[in-house]
Amino acid sequence: MGTVIRRAVTAPAAVRRAGTAGPGLAARAAPALAGLALGLLALGPGLRRGFLLSYDMVAVPRQPFTPALAGLAGGPPRAVPSDAVLAVASRVLPADLVQKLLLLSIFTLACSGAAALLAREPWFARLAAGVFYAWNPFVAERLIIGQWALLLGYAGLPWALRAAATGTVASWRGAGRLGVALLPAIVGGFAAMTVTALVVLPAAVLARPPGAPGTAAARTTSPGIAVRRPGERVRAGLAAFGVLTVGSLPWLIPSLARAVYADPAGITAFAARADTAFGTLGSLVMLGGMWNAQAVPAGYGGWWSVLWLALALAAAAGYVVFGLRRHRWPGLGAAAVVGVVIASVGVTAPGRDLLRSLSGFWPGFAVLRDGQQFIAPLALAEALGAGLLVSWAARPRTSPAAREDGGPWARADRAGLAIAVALLLAPVLLLPGLAWGAAGRLSPAWYPSSWLNAARLIDGSRPAGKVLLLPWTAYRRPAWNGGRAILDPWPRLLSRPVIWNDGPQVGAVQMLPDDPDARRLGPVVTAPGPLTAALAAAGVRFVIVDSGAPGPGTGGTGGPGAARLPGCTVVASGPGLVVYRVPA
Repeated sequence: MGTVIRRAVTAPAAVRRAGTAGPGLAARAAPALAGLALGLLALGPGLRRGFLLSYDMVAVPRQPFTPALAGLAGGPPRAVPSDAVLAVASRVLPADLVQKLLLLSIFTLACSGAAALLAREPWFARLAAGVFYAWNPFVAERLIIGQWALLLGYAGLPWALRAAATGTVASWRGAGRLGVALLPAIVGGFAAMTVTALVVLPAAVLARPPGAPGTAAARTTSPGIAVRRPGERVRAGLAAFGVLTVGSLPWLIPSLARAVYADPAGITAFAARADTAFGTLGSLVMLGGMWNAQAVPAGYGGWWSVLWLALALAAAAGYVVFGLRRHRWPGLGAAAVVGVVIASVGVTAPGRDLLRSLSGFWPGFAVLRDGQQFIAPLALAEALGAGLLVSWAARPRTSPAAREDGGPWARADRAGLAIAVALLLAPVLLLPGLAWGAAGRLSPAWYPSSWLNAARLIDGSRPAGKVLLLPWTAYRRPAWNGGRAILDPWPRLLSRPVIWNDGPQVGAVQMLPDDPDARRLGPVVTAPGPLTAALAAAGVRFVIVDSGAPGPGTGGTGGPGAARLPGCTVVASGPGLVVYRVPA
């Protein structure tokens, strides 16, 4: 009889132990599958064949290998090595399919990465963290503006934090594990690596040693000391810095080999702005604050966004109470605070003066002018807080016997589970503007045959020389892309050196081009009068005029501007496109 009673008493404990055992295959795969489903929902009709062309997101059928692809020509190496990865992959698969796979991988990596950081929590808590991290205003605005390379680094941020927080970065195996985790950010390039370094460096320095209480290794090894000596922290920080430096070499080498220019006007243009009624700081806490008002997702920013503010504040509180105070993910809290500070610097006049001074000292500091991208660590902290909040809301608060009685405590547990489900679904329900091709903003398009034929003609022409692009503006709104704005794709279509105005206009702020050739030729193009002699002297062999935006150099109409090119001959034309050959 005693044996029977003993089994009856210990059975619930056995059930609890079984419930906390390692997750099965379905539970482990759930976050990745959920991320893939979110990606499919976000792209929607954009998954059809064709290219998704939106602002900075420009992919071409077959980008040639040129010095500009390695950052050795033109402006700063912002698209290094992301464009090279696209160019190589387009030799294996059609480029439009490669683009869709990369975009889907962002959602899959982000969702599964955030969930992986909550390995000790129930599966629905891990899923809630993944959904929050993969579906929020930061992701929506950066996707609409086309910065897929930055989002790729954002998606890999949880994995980088996981590798840096193991406490083994100073070893060869730990450094190798961190290098693999950094691959998404390495592909993303300069901005992605800078944001990732903001998280990885403090995480490596503050990580507890393997075997310390509370770490994953403590479950399989004997407990070690919980405090690392200063020398160990220094070695871990240096090792992480070394891995980050090696991963940055693709863009770091061309940045140091060539003079880089960054227009100080960009500090004002790219400063964070309020995209909600809660001011700039409130918008940043809500993971918004994009400087481009055209990139704000549909339905976001009005009265409905007060619910998203409540969700963001609750998630932040969940991270502080259940994560920060329990010393989980060391360094992430500090990175989130520093990221918000960087994002807020450009909002004030003294902060803008500071950024101008830093950029004047070293142009590489220009990465700080787009401060809103540095709230990525805050997004990860809030996502983890949302997962911990879900875990807390759904946890059993009564004994198994009381729950089996079906009394009021059981109803309280069901209420907690309902709250957990609501928190799990809230990001998608509160931000519908990201769904279905970002509410129609991401729709596939094909390059006209006239454009591709003209590119082949120009590259196949025997005389050497450069190509000038008109109108003298960075962005186009071609009819074949549904009138949606895209960065001029010609520099990626051609193997010849291209001179174009890569300095965008943000509101009333017009920035100078980053390319030194464009800065030299810009005053000639924008001034009235014929261009032929000046272009021939500058080594320009072809002039491409593609309509889609009025601009200097085309008479203000976006038309061919033949009056400004006397003596030049038309070698190709099509709807909205004219190509001139400049006499040698």
